[in-house]
Amino acid sequence: MHGTWAARLLGLDGNELRRRVDRARVWGTVAAVLVVLIGAPILARPVMGMVHDSAARTAYAQAQHRHRVVAVLPQGASPSASMAMMGNPTVRVPARWRAPDGSLRRGTVPMADDVRPGGTAPVWVDDRGDPATKPLTASQVRGQTVMGGIGAGFGLLTLVGFPLLVFRRRLDHRAYERWEIEWAIMEPRWTRRK
Repeated sequence: MHGTWAARLLGLDGNELRRRVDRARVWGTVAAVLVVLIGAPILARPVMGMVHDSAARTAYAQAQHRHRVVAVLPQGASPSASMAMMGNPTVRVPARWRAPDGSLRRGTVPMADDVRPGGTAPVWVDDRGDPATKPLTASQVRGQTVMGGIGAGFGLLTLVGFPLLVFRRRLDHRAYERWEIEWAIMEPRWTRRK
């Protein structure tokens, strides 16, 4: 393994100028990388399972208690342009709709920005007839699951990375102290100062 790039990288090339602190820095980094590469998939699997179960339960509950109804924008009402900023295709408009129990409800609901007074649009309401968001879809559940796994990986990276940075900083400090001591010994020889 003498002379190969891997040996040089890991401090196993027999270089006399490489100090123990240099090897500790390399091996600490290697250990941290291995912990993240091996631990992230192991940690992500149960986290993804928990996130998926939670998101699937939420999606199921929302599907049971959210209802799609048709809302009508009253004649003479005009949409507020506040939501249409920055490319949002929906605006909040005053509208009326029928709640799941058949009662007439009025309020402000999100609609497409091209709905005109007297026009209709589908909206989601809860069991009481109050405006609600659309239930989670299967693709949103999958997206939350994947993001949970990615978050677990980044969490592990943070838990391992921060101590590694502290460890490397201490090693650097120790190396600087050693260099100053060695320079104090060598400088008079090189500069012929006493």
